Amino acid sequence: MSISEFIRNEEVAAFVTRHVGELVSWDRFRCLPMPAGLSSETMWEVVEFVRLVGIDEQMPLSIVRDGSVASNSWYSISSEMSAVLARLMHRGRTAGTLDARLAQYRSAYGKSPFLVADLSAAAARDGVEIDPDAVVALAAGTRTPATPAERLAANALAVLRSLDEYCDRAFDESLYGEIQSRLDEGCAAFPYRPMRRPETSYNVYGSADGNDPLSRYDAEQKSWCLELISTHVNEVYQGRAEGIVAVVIACDLICEELPFPRWNGFMEIILRRLFFERIGMRALAFVSFSRALLDWELGLSSAQELPFAFGQAILHSRYGNNTTPYLRQLLQFLERGLDALERETDAMVAQFDRCRAALAADTRLNHRQQSLLMELVMNPSGSIDTATYERRYGVTLVTARADLKKLVQMGFLSLAEVGKKQVFSPVSHMEDVVAARSGRASLA
Repeated sequence: MSISEFIRNEEVAAFVTRHVGELVSWDRFRCLPMPAGLSSETMWEVVEFVRLVGIDEQMPLSIVRDGSVASNSWYSISSEMSAVLARLMHRGRTAGTLDARLAQYRSAYGKSPFLVADLSAAAARDGVEIDPDAVVALAAGTRTPATPAERLAANALAVLRSLDEYCDRAFDESLYGEIQSRLDEGCAAFPYRPMRRPETSYNVYGSADGNDPLSRYDAEQKSWCLELISTHVNEVYQGRAEGIVAVVIACDLICEELPFPRWNGFMEIILRRLFFERIGMRALAFVSFSRALLDWELGLSSAQELPFAFGQAILHSRYGNNTTPYLRQLLQFLERGLDALERETDAMVAQFDRCRAALAADTRLNHRQQSLLMELVMNPSGSIDTATYERRYGVTLVTARADLKKLVQMGFLSLAEVGKKQVFSPVSHMEDVVAARSGRASLA
């Protein structure tokens, strides 16, 4: 078939029109019936060429090392992906509804939702064996690190709790070095042996013998990776879709390129939170992105329902690497993560509502006691003394002391002597105690 005949062939035109917007892996594509007796290889190249010439943007975090088109990477933003990005911007924005609820969640429970899942994924990626229950206890502050692995996780938690210190810092070697030093405190001699990503057609992870992931990338390539991150993740993209795209690509690059000397898994979590804070999308920082990405790489059951397996999500052709399916999957991880966060915070709000209703129905409590207990349910790290209670509710010291001691007798508060003050604090699992004790009283 001549080029002229090929261009005019209606079967070919119909096939290209139908499939240019339908992203499928090569394994699925080659099983399709091809038009005009042409091979699947030929039509794959044709479809990829049409996709490439139909976009006006090259992938921002890419590089052409030898100057050839075939080594380049690119993506396009489909209408579906534009809709996903719009939803992410609306739901993930700083000071939005979800962001406010997440702040309330952290105040009530002393941790972020799914933080343990992300830290466990980072530990696995960094080749660190640690009991997930130990991570839970470290995050809750009920355990002292007993091993170098636990010390590393505790260091990561400490950095995450103090991220406000870095909000105005440039993404440069100084910042990276400082965070690395904090992660290494007390475990500098702990060996770093990161896991290898699964070998795929686009990611041969490790050295020639496949045993040393640290030997794959030279210093120039690591420097290039960090330069791209600092260039593309900044305030210019604040509140814009491009910022979200830049962040997910940057985080994936950290997992792929291993640009830091040690602990790239933990660095990815820490920097992702800073990245999303920088572009005004704070709620997105709390998505369990590391866990989702690792599950996808390993082909775990949670990733089985995804449209592309990890090793099939970049479409190769002589015109370069079409990374659109890969990027689409990364964005889907964010959207699913927001869904999970909303379910978690919805459950929190429902629990607060049950507590509020139980307290309101408990005739043993006056309005002051109900107000204080609800406040402590929502902020269990809080406490109060009799003088503060007296001022807040406009009662006498005798009444304040009587109100608070009654709550101690009822099992809601504990009493401690701090100097000359009597300090009243909520008991453990305050929300459960309120629901149980006040619930029974309201039914009596």
